[in-house]
Amino acid sequence: MKISQNEKVLLKSIETLALVAYKPHPNDNPTIGYGCTKYADGSLVKLGDKITKEAAEKLFDDIIVKYEKIVNDTIKQPMTQNEFDAFVSVAYNAGTTAFQNSKMAKAFNENDRRTCLGWFVDSFITCGGVLLNGLIERRLSELRTFSHNIYKKW
Repeated sequence: MKISQNEKVLLKSIETLALVAYKPHPNDNPTIGYGCTKYADGSLVKLGDKITKEAAEKLFDDIIVKYEKIVNDTIKQPMTQNEFDAFVSVAYNAGTTAFQNSKMAKAFNENDRRTCLGWFVDSFITCGGVLLNGLIERRLSELRTFSHNIYKKW
C-alpha cells in the first residue's frame, strides 16, 4: 500500500515545514523539512542545516517510502487505507524500530483492533520521559484517521 494524498497533506501540516534544522524538544534529534531526522542517503540532520522548500518536498517524498515499506512489512493483517495511513504517521513520528516492536502493531496483527485503538492514546506520547501535549494531539489525530468508518466493520 501507499500513503494517501490526504494523509500526506495532514502529515505535512502536523510536522510543519522547517527550512533550518532545529530540535523540537530538548531530547529530540535535530529535524529539517517536514520532521526529517535523516536525509535520503541516511546521514543525520545536524542542528542549523538549511534546506529549500523544494528540497524539503523531495526529501519528504523520498523518506515516506521507507515508512510505507515498514508498515507493509510489519502489518500482516489486511488494512484499510485509513489504518495504513495512521500506521505510517505513527512510524514516521516514533521511528521504524519502535513501530515494528510496538504493542499497537502486535495487537493489529492478532486481529485485535479494539486493543490497537487503545494504544493510539497510550503509546509514543512522551519524549525523554516527558509527557508532551503535542504528541497526545498527534496520536488522537492518528486515532481519528485509523478509526474512520470503523463502526461499519463491527
